[in-house]
Amino acid sequence: CFSHLRKDLRALSIISFRFWITPFLGSLLSPLIVANMGQETNVDPDVEAVSAQQQDAKASSFEIDKPNEKENAADYAVDGNNSENPLPRASFPAVIGAWFRKQMNQSHTRSSSSALNEKLVDDDSGEIGGSLKNATASTPLLHKVLFATMAAGLALGVYLHRYSITDFDPFVDWSQKLNVAFVGNAYFFINDIPRVMESMSEGHIFQQSVIHSSEGSLPSLLLRGNGMYQTWQTNESIITTSYVNNDGDDETIYDFGLCTVAQLLTGSDDILTYGNNNKAYYNDELNPCISDETYFDYTYDYLAEVTFSWDYVVLVDQTKRVAIKSARQNSIYALTYAYGPLIAKTKAIPVIVDTHSFWSESTNMTGLGDIEYFQALIAQGASDYVKALTDILPEEQTPVVAPVGVAYLTIYEERPDLWEKLFIDDGIHASLHGSYVFACVLYGTMYGHLPRRHSGQSIENLFAKSRMLVGQYDLKFPTRSEASYYRNVARRVALGGHVPGNLRKLIEQLNTVEEEDLAEDGVEDEGKL
Repeated sequence: CFSHLRKDLRALSIISFRFWITPFLGSLLSPLIVANMGQETNVDPDVEAVSAQQQDAKASSFEIDKPNEKENAADYAVDGNNSENPLPRASFPAVIGAWFRKQMNQSHTRSSSSALNEKLVDDDSGEIGGSLKNATASTPLLHKVLFATMAAGLALGVYLHRYSITDFDPFVDWSQKLNVAFVGNAYFFINDIPRVMESMSEGHIFQQSVIHSSEGSLPSLLLRGNGMYQTWQTNESIITTSYVNNDGDDETIYDFGLCTVAQLLTGSDDILTYGNNNKAYYNDELNPCISDETYFDYTYDYLAEVTFSWDYVVLVDQTKRVAIKSARQNSIYALTYAYGPLIAKTKAIPVIVDTHSFWSESTNMTGLGDIEYFQALIAQGASDYVKALTDILPEEQTPVVAPVGVAYLTIYEERPDLWEKLFIDDGIHASLHGSYVFACVLYGTMYGHLPRRHSGQSIENLFAKSRMLVGQYDLKFPTRSEASYYRNVARRVALGGHVPGNLRKLIEQLNTVEEEDLAEDGVEDEGKL
């Protein structure tokens, strides 16, 4: 506990220093102000004489035994050259602080003395000197100027770092490890979300996946399995170049992930064969185990050596299938009778990705409405998926939703200029900006806190191990300020439960309509019975 606390306090001090810099710049005038405080005021000679008599009387009345000058110098020395009592030289901040206090004390002493003298003059003659008025009035004014300057600097610092201030958690265990299984489609494939999550967690997430780049609905994944055989044969995907095949030759093994949903979630699949001779799966020639005998052998060797238990199983379905009620029924059936029983064996918590809405002329948008209505339909579908799994899983495996679509919609309403940057040219799939938002929301959903803050260079490093980046010849990573805003949105949505007001109203309206439809269906069924 003390070790973690020490690290957290160090991080807090670094962030506090960043917030302090800007207010400090606003207070650069303070030495001039203090210097003015330290200037002698012009006091009439008669008043100065009265003041001197008062000081002598005060000194004689309250004089006590004092240490000799030599001892006093040794005790309070700031010069390390003191030969009789050498002390370390005082630090620069300490010297400045002592000088500042000295100036303030002198100013206060002069002001108090002048005020007392003026009272005496007023009692004796009924007149107050104009110079004494200025002496007593100048100090409060200078204090106000100093305070206003520093307050303005502080306000500016808070504004400039407003996202960083709300993005700090001093009690995070950064060493926590998670095992995460990914089952999905292009939402995972584009920019390689599984590996981005590995990098974002600094290697504390262990992941495996079954992803299909084109036919990636949840029902289709059960029938086809992995579909990355041709897509992920890249240099970044290479695991080894010296895997010995059945003929004794060295072959290159690429990281395609595991081959079927059953293999991923349970560690084995007895009906999977090279060449699919038993017709157990639909062969689209994209499954690496069906198409490549060496990879089939490698996968079984890998599973024999590696044992793992999943903490989370992240599921993403095709967006329009989630949104359209008639289309989502097949996915709900697959969740109830296939995914649910498999996930129950893993003891893992399922994570349903609330995908983002979009508008594109390259696909049929009939019945999806505008961006907000489309997102409400997606939210309703994700809720149905959660209910389907909740009905068959134990309480400790209650599904959760990763509100990626809600984050996208929040950006759409607050920063339309950045919302456009979340997409590649097709207007559907995520750019590097969109993938960063996706990863931050998913990380926050699973860990309960945000990942470490990233600068421009470190954001590029998050994608350095991706097996393929979309638009790799024109990559545009988020800037530092953009990344800070995206993180703030992820915090509000994934950790704070933020839902845009219009989306909340639309979801309520859809739920009301669904309840009315169910009630009508119930009356019709009762009449038939």
